[in-house]
Amino acid sequence: MEFSNSKITILRKDDEVALVFNDLGNLSVNLSDNEVEDVKELFNKVFEYIVSNEQLIKFVLQDGEEDLFHEVAEDIVLQLNAEIKQSEDNFEKIVELKN
Repeated sequence: MEFSNSKITILRKDDEVALVFNDLGNLSVNLSDNEVEDVKELFNKVFEYIVSNEQLIKFVLQDGEEDLFHEVAEDIVLQLNAEIKQSEDNFEKIVELKN
């Protein structure tokens, strides 16, 4: 299964900072809140995208700021990409079963 790059940006507002996953319907994960619902939805959307498009995702952070939120976002991107790479065989099996 091939990888496609998916752009992530950071949206900074006065009262909220969010990671925006452009290729996942502009799904956003609030970085300034400790709720986990956004993260659960993100994992569900990533799974749905990979299975429906039969293509793995490699997330790429596009952000010019050098602040704490940028560092947190980089850590999240590294973890997401590692999880997807680690699950590559399982995704291939799921896609085979789907077809």
